[in-house]
Amino acid sequence: MGNPVKGAIGQLGERVIDTSKGLFSSLRDAFGYESAGRVQILQKEVQSFPSVLEPNVDTAPLMAAHNTSIEGIMAANELGGIPSPSIGISDPSNLGQFGDISLIMDPNKLSPNMNIYPTDAYTGRQPRGDMKITNPKQFKDRLKADANFGHMINDDAINWIKDIDQADYTLKVINAAIDNNLVDPKKFNNIEELHAEASRKIIFEFANPTDVINKSDGISEYADVKRVLSPQDPYYEDGSRRPDRPYTQKSVMKGMRQGTYGPMYLPASEAGSQNYSGALRAATSRPFKSIDEVKEARGQIFVSERDNHDVNGDSPLDDLFNQFQRAKFTLIDDITEKYKKTEIRTRRSKNADGDLVKTEEPITREMPMDTANELLLALGRNDADINRTAAVSEGFVPIDDIPALKDAVNRLGEIMQKAPTKYFEAKPNAVMGLSDFDTALVPQELLDNKELMQVFKDNNLPVSYYNEFGANPDDYRANVMRRMPENLFSIGGAGMLGYGALNELGGEDGQSGS
Repeated sequence: MGNPVKGAIGQLGERVIDTSKGLFSSLRDAFGYESAGRVQILQKEVQSFPSVLEPNVDTAPLMAAHNTSIEGIMAANELGGIPSPSIGISDPSNLGQFGDISLIMDPNKLSPNMNIYPTDAYTGRQPRGDMKITNPKQFKDRLKADANFGHMINDDAINWIKDIDQADYTLKVINAAIDNNLVDPKKFNNIEELHAEASRKIIFEFANPTDVINKSDGISEYADVKRVLSPQDPYYEDGSRRPDRPYTQKSVMKGMRQGTYGPMYLPASEAGSQNYSGALRAATSRPFKSIDEVKEARGQIFVSERDNHDVNGDSPLDDLFNQFQRAKFTLIDDITEKYKKTEIRTRRSKNADGDLVKTEEPITREMPMDTANELLLALGRNDADINRTAAVSEGFVPIDDIPALKDAVNRLGEIMQKAPTKYFEAKPNAVMGLSDFDTALVPQELLDNKELMQVFKDNNLPVSYYNEFGANPDDYRANVMRRMPENLFSIGGAGMLGYGALNELGGEDGQSGS
């Protein structure tokens, strides 16, 4: 997205609502009739969404977990923790994504200071950094000495090493195929052909080829490597290149707190997520103020197996998400139509006498869609430097119009805040050690991984396992989670609400429900 909001982005503030206006009139005045009508439709959809009957610890269990992989565990152990992990809070049935290892957290360790959002907040992710070979000559010599690769390695055939991450993956694929007797490296004359055949054989032979590949040796078996962080601005003012930064807890957290779209603990800060369908909902979300609020909102968690009663299998949650998307694009359409700017275009041409003449004519420019989208996200987050958005800085939207636009988006945020979701997201602004979690839940087969088990032992992290059987192993994982009552959220305070419990803001304004 062009011209992202950068610099000192303020923390999320309280929503400020002009209570003299109703929903319809606020959206109408700020955006237009189409947006006002569309948001009203969305409000009714949310209010009519079927609630969980009497949501409690039995009917709507909640658990907190960060899912990862073997590689993620090893990286966390090497770094000394996980910088600002995303922790999903949901029914165990919804906690099977993003890795086959679940690091389960005692809910008593959670606090509102961890920024717990009522939806997937699209927060920033830990940067992977770049792998660097400390001694390229040593690497090449080791490959030449390897019985499988030596005959292929020469100065002309070493170009694939320039992309270290790709070279790492290439070697893992090849070694996986060799270890499983799928290829004979002696029959190949170059790495590229060997990799292509190895990849084809593994995909054909294994149902989960990624798991097989990740268990094989990569570049670290042939070279001393280190991970570094490239600078955000790679060059000094004189054009010389800035040095890479070491990959440490401190440098990673510093980069995440800066971020491209603001601090990683703020919603809609994940790079590349700004155009996702859920980005606007994320931007308008506000953290829960207490753990009791989290517990009381458990009725917002949608579980397909429990809440989807459609015999055809169509998910009402998907339909609602489509309504979110329609509302977002209606807002964008209205705002790009409303805010145009006139510029003077200069033309040079020759007249009938052949003389060069200059003419000036006004042209009208419509706000680009990505500029409008950027503004919506900034309004939703209540960015402190909203005047830096392209919509304002390039003269499309007068700064005096921002309060009315913000009021309208705040009203949309109130609707989205209480809408159903698959899970809540906690995003601590800190490094969490493996020992900060309470149980590592792993597939049974990983119990034989001595290196992994030693990491858990060294970090005083108990291990439980689930059987990776059947078409959907996550079902087995969820069932094991349900048998961990000590890690389930207790019941919340009085007044638990489901999806439809939305309070009206503002009085009746004569527009079919304010």
